[in-house]
Amino acid sequence: MKVIDTPRTNKIGTMVAYVSPYGQCYRAYCVPHDPHTDAQLRQRSTFGDSARRWSRSLTELQREHWDTAAQQTPSHPSLRQYANLSGQLLWVKIDSTLRFLGQPPVEEPPAPVVFGPNPVTSLLIDYDASREIRLRLSVGPLSEDIMVFGQPPCNSGRRKLRRVYYLGLLGPATDGQCDITAPYTGRFGPPAPGQRVFILTSQHRNGWRGPDSVVSALVAPTPPAVEPPTVPTAGSGAASVSATPEAGQVPVSAIS
Repeated sequence: MKVIDTPRTNKIGTMVAYVSPYGQCYRAYCVPHDPHTDAQLRQRSTFGDSARRWSRSLTELQREHWDTAAQQTPSHPSLRQYANLSGQLLWVKIDSTLRFLGQPPVEEPPAPVVFGPNPVTSLLIDYDASREIRLRLSVGPLSEDIMVFGQPPCNSGRRKLRRVYYLGLLGPATDGQCDITAPYTGRFGPPAPGQRVFILTSQHRNGWRGPDSVVSALVAPTPPAVEPPTVPTAGSGAASVSATPEAGQVPVSAIS
C-alpha cells in the first residue's frame, strides 16, 4: 500500500518498505520461495568459495591492495546514498563474476573500467526459410564481452522485464547481428506469435560489469507455408494441347 512517509527501504518488523514510481509503499513480509535449483546452488557455492579464498589464497600485501582499491569503488546507491566497499567485498564481487563466466581469477585488483555506450541497440525476431523463429541482436563494434540475460516470453502488454536468467556471453557478430536463438529457445522454448521477448545485456571486462541495457520485441505471426509450383505431368490436358499441331503446321513425323 502507498503511504505518506519518509523514504525508506528493507524490512521493518512484519512489513517491507520500498520506494515505487508512485511513492513510498509497504507490503507484508513473507519468506520467499527457495526452489534450490542447480543454478542457485552453483552460484551460492561460487560466492562462498570466493569469500573463503579471501583468507586462504591472498597474501596480506594483496589484501591491502584490495583495501586500497575498494576506497575508490562505491556501493550500489540506496535512497541516493552509498558508501565505499570493503576490500573483501570488492574481491568477492570481482572473483565471483570471473568464476561465474568461467574466466581465470585475479589476485591483484584490476583497474576500474569506464564503459562506453552499450553496443546492443535492438532485438529482431523473424522467421527463416523453414518457418523457424530466429532471435537476433543488432550490435555495433564490440570492445568487451557482453553478458546476455533473458526473461521467459510474456504477454504483449508487458512494458518492463522482471526476473531474468543468464543465457551466456554474446557470440561474434555477422553483418552487425548476433544470433541468440539457440540459447534463448534452449532455456525457455520458442516464443509464440503475439508474445513479447525481453533481453538484458551488460558489458563485462576484467570482472567489472557495466550498466544494464534492455531491449524487447514482439513475435510476429508465423508466415504462411509457400506451396511449390505445380509441374504438368505427362498425359495432362496442357501437355496434350501443346502437342496438337496448329492449323497449317505439318506434323514432324510427316517431314522426310
